[in-house]
Amino acid sequence: MNLAKAVCMLAVPVLLLAGCGTAAEEVEGEPDQVVHTALFDFTVSDITAVDSYNSFTPRDGYQLVQTNLSVTNTSAGALTMYAGVFEARWDGGHTTCLTAVDEDMVPDSYILYPQATYRGVMIFEVPADVSTLTIAYEDTLSDEDGNIVYLIDADW
Repeated sequence: MNLAKAVCMLAVPVLLLAGCGTAAEEVEGEPDQVVHTALFDFTVSDITAVDSYNSFTPRDGYQLVQTNLSVTNTSAGALTMYAGVFEARWDGGHTTCLTAVDEDMVPDSYILYPQATYRGVMIFEVPADVSTLTIAYEDTLSDEDGNIVYLIDADW
């Protein structure tokens, strides 16, 4: 084996491992605050527990949490957005929003054109004893040294 091949074979695993263990930077926000990411701005507002939403009722031992989401594309290109990139986290668990059942809910995916804003409702099913949670979005494009996690804390 020539020396150039050997160096390349050793360099690839080292470069791949270099990113492992890099802690994500955390940026904290508040409900109703505009949060700026690399490609879009978003706002999470009106976080509240609800008994039901349209045809959704929570399973035994769970409750529904409803929140409004506003996303504005600040990039130069169209973005394919996914509802699942926003996650509800609480002590001991996490979940993505439920699948949309009406036009008001954030769909599984949608196209967001430059400078356009999308507004929708997200519904999360969380344990009944949860009264504080965090809506999180992890940006994997912003920082070469690690991801940035945007956290919006709320209680009701």
